[in-house]
Amino acid sequence: MNKNGPALAVLALALAATLAAGPAFAQWKWQDESGRTEYGDMPPPGASATRLKPLPGVSSGTARGSTPAAGTPTPPSTAEQEQAFRRRQMEAQDAEKKQLADAQRADQMRERCTQARGYLAGLENTGRVVRFSETGERQYLDDAQVEEAKARARKDVADLCR
Repeated sequence: MNKNGPALAVLALALAATLAAGPAFAQWKWQDESGRTEYGDMPPPGASATRLKPLPGVSSGTARGSTPAAGTPTPPSTAEQEQAFRRRQMEAQDAEKKQLADAQRADQMRERCTQARGYLAGLENTGRVVRFSETGERQYLDDAQVEEAKARARKDVADLCR
């Protein structure tokens, strides 16, 4: 008997087990033109293939480097995901800027409303109304001018204090 006989028998057994386990490591299953079922890591182009098991860490969809089955959406690439993330960041920043500008406008409107109400209250509660000319001289308004100023102040309050 050959002294390498047991070693060759073990090697032959290991080779047979490896070949038999081939479909266990395969990612795809399909049928060839003759109707025979084939297993492999990559189905041939145009074959109607079925995914046997997902790769570790891949929950659904197709694995990197594999051919998706017909009708299966491909996940976005890393560059597309990064671009979408940056777009969402820009949109969030724009929304924040708009919100800040809206808040500033609202504060300005409240301030103008307060000023208009104060001016109207001053017109209604004082006996004589004085304005100063461009040269700095005092000019007292007559009753008609005071009523005209009150009407304008009421309109400003109505417009500004909504």
